[in-house]
Amino acid sequence: MESTQLAQQVTWLDEQHRRDRSELATLQQRVESQNTQILELSRKLQEAEGRLASTSAQLTRFSQV
Repeated sequence: MESTQLAQQVTWLDEQHRRDRSELATLQQRVESQNTQILELSRKLQEAEGRLASTSAQLTRFSQV
C-alpha cells in the first residue's frame, strides 16, 4: 500500500472516530436526560399513590357515616 493511500485511510479512520465520539456523547446526554425524567416520574408516581391512599381512606370513612 502506498503512503498516500495509508494517509487517506488514516484520515478517514480519524474522521470516523470523531463522528463516533460525537454520537456517543449525544447518546450519553440522552441517557442522562431520560434518567432524570425517570426519577421525576417516579417521584410524581409516589406522590399520586400517596394521594390515592389518602383519598381511599377518606372514602372509607365517608361510607361509614
